[in-house]
Amino acid sequence: MRPFIDHTTRSLISTVTKRGVVDAVAEIAEPISALTIGKLLGVPKADLDKIVRWSHDLMTEQLDDNARCVSANGHKALREYTAWLLQNPEQATTDGLIGKLLAADTNRLHATEILTMVMLLLVAGLDTSISLISSTLLHLLCHADRRRLLYESPGTIPKAIEEILRYEGPAFAPVHRVATEELTLGDNTIKEGDHVFLCLASANRDERRFTQPDTVLIDRHPNHHLGFGHGIHRCPGAPLATLLTQTVVTALLHAPINIELAVHPRELQWRQGKVRCLRSLPVRFKSATTAGSGLRP
Repeated sequence: MRPFIDHTTRSLISTVTKRGVVDAVAEIAEPISALTIGKLLGVPKADLDKIVRWSHDLMTEQLDDNARCVSANGHKALREYTAWLLQNPEQATTDGLIGKLLAADTNRLHATEILTMVMLLLVAGLDTSISLISSTLLHLLCHADRRRLLYESPGTIPKAIEEILRYEGPAFAPVHRVATEELTLGDNTIKEGDHVFLCLASANRDERRFTQPDTVLIDRHPNHHLGFGHGIHRCPGAPLATLLTQTVVTALLHAPINIELAVHPRELQWRQGKVRCLRSLPVRFKSATTAGSGLRP
């Protein structure tokens, strides 16, 4: 996917940098993530905008009846669309994962398994990538010293993204479990049958695991965070999300134009959902000066 991602990213950034003020979530993070996951799965390009919208709705945090309704409608729409696409495989590109799953041995893959797997990859591949790209851009736009370090030492970009992922990654507290037996954690007793929600964001700031956990250390090593889960439950799209973010950061660091936040950071709002993601990220592109360009200070 690397050549496709590189070409798509550079083409899109070349276009948006001519517009002055743009929303980096809607006009950079979302289209790059959607085009990539669409290419990977074989989803028709014309359907990607509505898939992004349904994915956002599905991931809405169910805090009240209205939010639960939005989430349920998003899930229903995405499930119906995925089922339609699987029933009409000629609509999908033949080289995508959907085509390969449908061509697999039906004795090994049940139709329901294919349906739920495609839905999972669509939702997880979109929201986590969109969140990581936009959060990383916001962090770098607010820290000129770190932008300069990445420009001067591009080899540090992967480590920097892993550290930002640890510090403020997409996965806040998505891990839901039910206790199968009674156990004690610290001063708390968890009874059999209790519902337990594991806060990955808290684990990623554990002072017993990380030195200076509340500080971003760009070259942190080792960095065994839980930003994309762990073990057999580690997100299969993690390498793709980090590759997308690395490509976007690299392209903007070397863009022949300046980029800055168009609003104060305190004005930014975050979507309430199962994935921590900015609602929007207004940025301003200006003609480069002799002092530098792109994300450089």
